[in-house]
Amino acid sequence: MSLLEVRNLSVSFTQDGNKIDAVKKVSFDVAKGETVAIVGESGSGKSVTALSTVSLLPGSAEVDGSVRYNGKEMVGAPESELRRVRGNDISFIFQEPMTSLNPLHTLEKQLGESLALHQGLSGKAAETRILELLKKVGIRDAETRLKAYPHQLSGGQRQRVMIAMALANQPDLLVADEPTTALDVTIQAQILDLLADLKQAEGMSLLFITHDLTIVRRIADRVCVMQAGEIVETGPTEDIFANPRHPYTQMLLAAEPTGTPDPVPDGAEQIMHTEALRVWFPIQRGFLRKTVGYVKAVNDATIAVRQGETLGIVGESGSGKTTLALAILRLLSSEGKIAFLGNELQDWPSARIRPLRKDMQVVFQDPYGSLSPRMTVGQIVAEGLTVHGDQVAGNPEQLVKDILREVGLDPEMRHRYPHEFSGGQRQRIAIARAMILRPRLVVLDEPTSALDMTVQVQIVDLLRRLQKTHNLAYLFISHDLKVVRALSHKVIVMKQGDIVESGANDEIFGNPQAPYTRELMAAAFGTTVLDAG
Repeated sequence: MSLLEVRNLSVSFTQDGNKIDAVKKVSFDVAKGETVAIVGESGSGKSVTALSTVSLLPGSAEVDGSVRYNGKEMVGAPESELRRVRGNDISFIFQEPMTSLNPLHTLEKQLGESLALHQGLSGKAAETRILELLKKVGIRDAETRLKAYPHQLSGGQRQRVMIAMALANQPDLLVADEPTTALDVTIQAQILDLLADLKQAEGMSLLFITHDLTIVRRIADRVCVMQAGEIVETGPTEDIFANPRHPYTQMLLAAEPTGTPDPVPDGAEQIMHTEALRVWFPIQRGFLRKTVGYVKAVNDATIAVRQGETLGIVGESGSGKTTLALAILRLLSSEGKIAFLGNELQDWPSARIRPLRKDMQVVFQDPYGSLSPRMTVGQIVAEGLTVHGDQVAGNPEQLVKDILREVGLDPEMRHRYPHEFSGGQRQRIAIARAMILRPRLVVLDEPTSALDMTVQVQIVDLLRRLQKTHNLAYLFISHDLKVVRALSHKVIVMKQGDIVESGANDEIFGNPQAPYTRELMAAAFGTTVLDAG
């Protein structure tokens, strides 16, 4: 008998009087000790299916079918029975630990609440168990972390704490919903290894929800591929990867950024360069706020980018990638030389820099948070024209229509609001907002990390096309080395504020020299030396 049996599960919601079928007659099993992955793009029904296992859906959901755990029916079960199963027998790890953890409570209190609720542990017994859990998930110096708050931990550490909370009551089934999506490649590899080790040690089953097939190949025994609420293909992992039968599965497997950008012409104009650029944040203590040291966010960075060229900036969170870019844009104070279009900007006041801002634009990571929900798409894209319109020739409304068409959106959509668009469409809107001013340099700060794999490919193709058409210089910041490889001409690798390696794309990916670069390659590709073709 399987640990979890799902049969003909259907889930629908009513919105604005319309019935939306989120899950349609889904069936699958999870055996004891097995890892089953549910794969699909955003909106495919993966997370709704996972939440249905212990009836964690909102009251507006209509659920039909059967979900049996250890032979007991969960659909329609009494709330008391569901509470007993939740957290005890079936535990969850969610995608974003910062929103799942209470920012006002220490780690000790949050882990202690679960132990008190489900096991009746308190005091010294609870503290001993909490320390055991934190050490089990790889939190170093666990004793010193008990009084820490979530914001004092890195993304990887927060996810380890979430795993510790999920393991607190020794569940039989762990449901992991996109647990590594927001993490760096090295941290992602560590979390996956940790889950595999814990599954083996604890004898757990694992239901893994993801849109990343690279992860599936690494961790899953069997795969269920979901599209538009239905499982379109299922089977052993090796069979699915070796012989995918459904066109959607084939499309997902093929959805990986490939190719390279067009070469930069000899003699291309240098758009920007820095020399010994440094961003140090003072550490101040005491009543008089005396400076006792510095956080060396960026340390003596010397880089350059030419017209039509992409400089990829890679490294883990906290390595200084975004800080370097913000300093170049003069949005952070720094020391050292910053030259842009032949102008040395370091000592320029803000008012003098303002006319140059048209030529330096930014596309941010989160297409949900970077667009105002109160403005139409047309207003968002045209916003820069209100400041720099005298520097851009043409009718503003026509310029908006033209740039929306260029980034692959229907100009008639300009009257809609951001919430009416998918993640990929929102990122196209963010790109249009930057490109309408015809900039010379565009900073792309993790522009694909929040997107599905197929949408990532589309955005990479769009960025390459825009670069070729307008001869743009890009600073491309990312921890996704596959995307960096497909988009960049040159690459710099940052670690703790230092540039540890730099060079041409094929040199960095084909023959990395620094141990840290090799570590990044191993985490991203499972190898350290790649064919750069």
